[in-house]
Amino acid sequence: MGRVEMPFRTRFFQSIYARMFLVICAVVVPTFAGLGYYVYRQQDRLQDIGLENAKRYVDLEARYENWLLQSSRETLETIASSPVIEDGNWTRCQPYFSKLLQQQKRFTNLGVVGLDGRVLCSGVSKPGQEMPYLGDRAYFKRALTEQGFVLGSFEQGRISGQSTIVISTSLRDGAGEPRAVIFASLKLSSLIRSGEVTSPASDAGLTIVDRNGIVLNSTSGGGAQIGQRFWDAGILKIASAKRSGAGVVRAPDGKRWLVSYAQVGIGDDPGALTVLYKSAESLMLAGISHNLWIGIIVTFILMLIALAAGWAGTQVFVGRNIGQLTRAAKRLKRRRFDTRIGSLVRGSEFTEIASLLDEMAAELDVREKDWRLSLRRQEGQNEILRRIAQDEDMRETLTALLAFSEEQVDDMVASIQLLAPDKIVVESCIAPKMADTFRNVIIGAKIGPQAGSCGTAMHEKRVVIVDDIASDPLWVDYRDLALSHGLRACWSHPIISSGGRVLGSFALYCRYPRSPKPQELHVAHMISELAAVAIEHSRIAMALTQSEIEYRLLFERNPNPMWVCDATTSRILAVNDQAIIHYGYGRDEFLLMDTARIALAEPSSGENPDAGGQDLYSANRVVRRHRRKDGSIIFVEVSHFPLNFKGCNARLTLVHDVTERKVLTQNIRERDELFTLLMDSTAEAIFGLDMAGRCTFVNHACETLLGYERSELIGQSMHDLIHGRHEDGIPYPVDDCPIRKALGNEVQTHVDNEVLWRKDGTALPVEYWAYPMRRDGRLVGSIVTFLDITERRRQGDALIYQVTHDKLTGLFNRAFISSRINDAVEASKATGGHFYVLVLDLDGFKEVNDSLGHEAGDVLLRQVGDRIKLFFDSWALTARVGGDKFAVYVDDSARTRTIEQIVVDLLAEVKKPFLLNGIEIQISGSIGIVRYPENGVGINELMRNADSAMDEAKRLGVGHMFYDMSTDRQTPSKMLLMTHLRHALEQQEFVLHYQPKICLQDHSVVGVEALIRWQNDEHGLLHPSEFMPVVEISDLIHPLTLWVIEAAVHQCSTWREHGHAIAVAVNVSARNLLDVRLPKAIQEILTRYRLDAKFLEIEITESSIMPDPGRARYVLTRIHDIGVRISIDDFGTGHSSLAYLQKLPVDSLKIDQSFVTDMDKHSEARAIVASIIGLAHNLAVSVIAEGVQTDEVLRQLSDLKCDCAQGYYIARPMSGSDIEAWLQDRPSLRPATA
Repeated sequence: MGRVEMPFRTRFFQSIYARMFLVICAVVVPTFAGLGYYVYRQQDRLQDIGLENAKRYVDLEARYENWLLQSSRETLETIASSPVIEDGNWTRCQPYFSKLLQQQKRFTNLGVVGLDGRVLCSGVSKPGQEMPYLGDRAYFKRALTEQGFVLGSFEQGRISGQSTIVISTSLRDGAGEPRAVIFASLKLSSLIRSGEVTSPASDAGLTIVDRNGIVLNSTSGGGAQIGQRFWDAGILKIASAKRSGAGVVRAPDGKRWLVSYAQVGIGDDPGALTVLYKSAESLMLAGISHNLWIGIIVTFILMLIALAAGWAGTQVFVGRNIGQLTRAAKRLKRRRFDTRIGSLVRGSEFTEIASLLDEMAAELDVREKDWRLSLRRQEGQNEILRRIAQDEDMRETLTALLAFSEEQVDDMVASIQLLAPDKIVVESCIAPKMADTFRNVIIGAKIGPQAGSCGTAMHEKRVVIVDDIASDPLWVDYRDLALSHGLRACWSHPIISSGGRVLGSFALYCRYPRSPKPQELHVAHMISELAAVAIEHSRIAMALTQSEIEYRLLFERNPNPMWVCDATTSRILAVNDQAIIHYGYGRDEFLLMDTARIALAEPSSGENPDAGGQDLYSANRVVRRHRRKDGSIIFVEVSHFPLNFKGCNARLTLVHDVTERKVLTQNIRERDELFTLLMDSTAEAIFGLDMAGRCTFVNHACETLLGYERSELIGQSMHDLIHGRHEDGIPYPVDDCPIRKALGNEVQTHVDNEVLWRKDGTALPVEYWAYPMRRDGRLVGSIVTFLDITERRRQGDALIYQVTHDKLTGLFNRAFISSRINDAVEASKATGGHFYVLVLDLDGFKEVNDSLGHEAGDVLLRQVGDRIKLFFDSWALTARVGGDKFAVYVDDSARTRTIEQIVVDLLAEVKKPFLLNGIEIQISGSIGIVRYPENGVGINELMRNADSAMDEAKRLGVGHMFYDMSTDRQTPSKMLLMTHLRHALEQQEFVLHYQPKICLQDHSVVGVEALIRWQNDEHGLLHPSEFMPVVEISDLIHPLTLWVIEAAVHQCSTWREHGHAIAVAVNVSARNLLDVRLPKAIQEILTRYRLDAKFLEIEITESSIMPDPGRARYVLTRIHDIGVRISIDDFGTGHSSLAYLQKLPVDSLKIDQSFVTDMDKHSEARAIVASIIGLAHNLAVSVIAEGVQTDEVLRQLSDLKCDCAQGYYIARPMSGSDIEAWLQDRPSLRPATA
């Protein structure tokens, strides 16, 4: 029957891939359907998010309002505690307030109102102007009756004439009674941070109202006018009931609005102001709908991706293994049992199946060989028996038998020696492959115990095995004969008749010494028996034309089942012993039945094949089915021969059992089909090549990855088609191709990073293996397998980036730039080239970290990194090599400007403001420059010297500096000094000396200057010039400065307790002025020692302000606000003296001693001193002259109206205890003249 063709739908669902795909769909589709429903339900959540965003926006603005009010309150507190206000000096108050208004742009007016309601002082009033009455203002009344600060409502300023809102508090005397009210009028425009906060919606508006619902400020979308009542009383009612909230309200015009609100205030008045935000609901819903559709589309895409990923995973983890198993089965089907797949599959189940298939293939291979051998052996046996049965010439029959034996045993020469009737000599020697000279000697030879292998076997009727003729004693008489004919081993079997008579011998000769295998002995024994049958049958046939002996010889001795049946009735007439054994019937049972009991009808015809037909007398083998007595079915090959048996027509049937061969053939067919299925199902790409490099086969994965159809690849040169170019497009010579080399070298080849070219012209990165293919020991081609490594390459590139780049800034890291500089050093050694290395360190970064937090510091580093990268573009190599330190490699041949111009431009770029969390920050940098090979010959030396130059630039405040060995502060001796300085600070080895300052009008002592000394055990008392330059470029400057301030304040407090009320001045460095924490630290020290701030003076130099003028001004202003006096030291030697006098809160300046010392000798110096004194007095700043060493200089200073003087002529620096003794018994100086 033909194969039943199943419908496509049925075949589809029987596919394992279809079933796995349905399982994936059953898991993925419901999951993503649920996700789709979840996305749809997100509409409500998105509405809540809209309200949360609005509330967050209002809260952000409310925090700003709170900050503004709190900042204004702190400012008013500071003003209230100033000496001008505490002393009630209302005449000085007006210019003081006027100056503050210039600095505090958010105020329209600052003023003080007396208890009678009249203005005592105002920052915007003009001298002589009549002050208005403010006693009716609500804020004035509340300030008198309530403690703390109060916030008014909308009003029109009577002095400034501007719309404003007022913060006020009462000024109280020592008994806690109010003596006046101080107020600050806020500009309404400052209530909203215009441009700094972006509204979540384009039509949204922000409005600030006071407690009465009057609009103070509003954005363009707020829908309210300043000074008017807010448009919706209902919203105001809701906002007044709760501190904050959000919701949807309907406007009088029917339009629905999203509204959020928050109350802000000051002190005990938390609800003084209300921040309102509104946005059209329709815009929010439009955004929600948009997000909903995006969510649905993304969910659908994710579902498709999940299905594709599941299918791909099935192909990778299951399909490839099934493909291997299928191909293995197909090879078995084609009776190819020489391949193994155990190492080609993954997974325990598949590995087990593959192992079983490999074992089966090995077993089938053995059985196949045995079957073919047995088949050939059976054919030979049948042929010999046919010759015997047909009475062919005995000699020809024996010659054919010898040829058959030589086929069964390789590399052997066979012979049959026939014994004469006298049983003493050899009558004949049949050996077609032996020389006549050998046969002639054997004929007539006597048999005996030492007559060679054959003579001995015939004499002793036993098998004689001689492994080496050259040494065996049996061959003493015939050794030379055998060796001369190239015979080295001989195995001889006696040919014995059925009656036990020796008929001759069968021998196998080998041309080299060796022992026989068991199988070879079995073949030789079978040949000897067939020879016996042939010889005996021939001899009997010559004596008897028809005899029972013929029957016995052909029938009983045959190793295969045989019977004789009647040619007409198929009744069995005779049967041999082998048939009785094989079929299980007794002889009597056989003789009572016909062949129908044994031979089964074939399924196609239903007839008994042994009952007659075309093959009735055929000697050809026909495969039939027979049944044994136990009911088992066997497959047999049947041959029929006509026979005259006891005077009637009969048929001789010769049977050969082929059941095992039939089963083996079926197994091979099934396994061939399985291997074919596995080959086409694997996910690993495979193709085969012949010796010319042409494609012989491909699998499905190969077609998929390369984009070619199978028909487009078979027969093509694979190198020319897919491997003829490198990845960069350069031709790939076929002689260099590892795949083709594998064919020539007959070795396995593995390459892990090359490309094959797809049909569409794109490169496919692959890892491939090439294996030589052999057939019968001969190389016939190769098999190539490959994998797509695109993703592996991508991951490798990402790893290289991580290793060579700084994670925070995206610049190269220290290891990478060090490697590149090392390469540049080696290249420059060969070419004599030059290059520069720049090291940039940020000035003020530590203060940003301390004040704004490390997150802000990280943001700042990223912004600096972006600027450096943009500045250098690609013509220089930039890297971050430490916390706030950057390095740049500049090739001398790549730059188009001088290196100094490059550095100046880079510093200017770094000094531009940065925006951190809405705050504008300005920093600066210091750069050290080295040039190879002048400043170093190795990476370590270049980097260290660049660091040293950078530190020197930082110390001097000059921005950048080329490396100079003479100024190198990082030498080992200076590093050791730094270690000693840290130890000195810990062990309290530093001391302060004090140099008095006197007033030139009455020679009274007005203060002292604190000067640091180091009391070193080894070197004694060291002057600051010996160690302070190193301190100023290290992080030790901050703790040492605080120690000096605290020690000076402590000493000053002690002097006051002893009755000496003198001030003390302390010097601070440029780096101290970048520390925004310094004012707070000074305040804490003054509080700790209960010292009034007016007894402390801070001395700065003009150059110390240069690195960051903005921050220095901020720090100094805060220190001055505490009440500490500010003095500029070494005045006249800086960069912009007049500018600093105008911008900084300076109380006094100290004329540099370089002018003072020579003023009695040089008129130019005296003129400079006179100019400085006049300038300072015009700016209401007092003047101190330092370096006074003679009485004449002191007299001239007095004549020039200098305020104070300091110098060795007055007193040398001395300890704190010596100062007290000096104050009690100091030498008198000549009083100043008028």
